[in-house]
Amino acid sequence: MKIITSEKPVLDESKRIKPKIFLPQSEGRKGEGGMRKKGLFKHNYKKVENTWYICDQYINPLKQAPGEIQEKIERFCRERNFFSDKFPLVSVITASLNSEKTIEETIKSVVAQSYPNLEFIVIDGGSTDRTLEIIKKYEDSIDYWVSERDRGIYDAFNKGVILSFGKWIVFLGSDDIMVQDAIETLIRHSIQFERERGIEPDYCSAKVKIIYEGEKYEKIFGKRWDWKEFRFKMTTAHPASLHNRNLFDEVGLFNTEYKIAGDYELLLRKKEKLKAEFVDKVVCIVREGVSKKKGKLGLKEALYAQVKLSILPPSIANAYFYIHYLRFLGGKLKRKIIYFIKNFIKKTSE
Repeated sequence: MKIITSEKPVLDESKRIKPKIFLPQSEGRKGEGGMRKKGLFKHNYKKVENTWYICDQYINPLKQAPGEIQEKIERFCRERNFFSDKFPLVSVITASLNSEKTIEETIKSVVAQSYPNLEFIVIDGGSTDRTLEIIKKYEDSIDYWVSERDRGIYDAFNKGVILSFGKWIVFLGSDDIMVQDAIETLIRHSIQFERERGIEPDYCSAKVKIIYEGEKYEKIFGKRWDWKEFRFKMTTAHPASLHNRNLFDEVGLFNTEYKIAGDYELLLRKKEKLKAEFVDKVVCIVREGVSKKKGKLGLKEALYAQVKLSILPPSIANAYFYIHYLRFLGGKLKRKIIYFIKNFIKKTSE
């Protein structure tokens, strides 16, 4: 059920993050496309006196939604017991580079989401394999895609934020897979958070399943955000988490100096004032990525962020770096031992 119109979004230029419908032309661009290039757009919606209104990115009502859109929203709310006067748009942003082996599964997992008010933005870094061919195959399910050189994953994510119209923003790797009700589950929890506390969360995370494919090993990661623990290390699962648009207006975009720990640094900026919700459920499957393969670099970047933002004194940050690095090495050793034992048992039973 696509909730889509030819009504162009109203771009609020007064905010810190200046939104764009398309990225400006750049040298060496390999292509762009998606539903926006065909004049089709998605919006946030709010119910006012039993009528659904098209809203801006901050859910401020602008004009009455077309009758067919109102019927679709009402049908979804009725069938899924989704009781809310807000029907926010969720922007899913995927950064890719030479991801031909995994990106199709990622795209399919986004397209299959049970929550219908979702826009999908793919920022490709100029792939030279079949990645673009796969992206074009799903062009009618992608709101906007572009392929051009960038300065890394956080530069790609920043482009996605600027291009997004959603009240909520999700970042999904090109080798990640969301479970079918991931977005709906997170949106329900964000709405419940607001009902209970009278204020929206900045961030809503859940659990992810990490698969170490080469070692035939997996684990569950992600826990409730708690500042006392978070200031020492990343404890929340960033893939498939909801980020409130207001968070970026308040603290800015990702710092592209970082290659791995940019998501951690972003959430550190609000310190103990971050309003975070947690869903005790696996919403995403994550293949072993660069942050796991280059664990030491990620820990060094985390240390740099902790000191730069005056979260921890340098001496304490350094001490925790070595503690976490030893745990990282211990985890690698544990996985190798388990892999060896499994292989040994398999061979002896044959």
